[in-house]
Amino acid sequence: MHRIAFEIAGFKIYYYGVMMTLGVLAAYGIVMLRNRRMKVAEPDSLLDCIVWILVTGLLGARIAYVIQRPALYMNDPLSVLNFREGGLTLYGSLVIGTAVFIIFCRRKKLSILKMLDLFAPAVMVGIAFGRIGCFLNGCCYGIPADPPLGVVFADAGIAEPRIPVQLFESLLCLAGAGIIFWLDAIKKADGSSFLAFASLYALI
Repeated sequence: MHRIAFEIAGFKIYYYGVMMTLGVLAAYGIVMLRNRRMKVAEPDSLLDCIVWILVTGLLGARIAYVIQRPALYMNDPLSVLNFREGGLTLYGSLVIGTAVFIIFCRRKKLSILKMLDLFAPAVMVGIAFGRIGCFLNGCCYGIPADPPLGVVFADAGIAEPRIPVQLFESLLCLAGAGIIFWLDAIKKADGSSFLAFASLYALI
């Protein structure tokens, strides 16, 4: 585990942010490549949709984190805006991001089910990158375990070895994306890929 990737003029760039950025780029590439075959929407509309999801999903992730830990921000409410200190919750991002996604599709008159299918494996890959970021950041670790299974997250102040569930989730999400790609060849109804995503991620 190593939080800091590099520094630019004393400004620290964290691996969590680096991995999140790589995850977004990978997801964007997957969506665009799939759209060439599926022809769900114009590329410009897809880019607009992704930008809206990213912005509102980030806000949703932060809001969910703050709601779960209000005591941390009672004395300094403005610290809620300090995203660099960390504090994001995936489920908040999924809830808010999905709501905005549906609104966007309705306004642009796009098929919600086809768009969900288009994005399904890309979201899985994005989460996989994000969980690697969690591992490097030293958050979201598992229960105590002895080496070699256990990992010491020293930079996070965790002295005892913990199971690196972040890496397990990352690998499982990549496998899940692979299953969705495989199912694309045999799916028979719109929404099938998204249903596979929802089922697989719930299982993971």
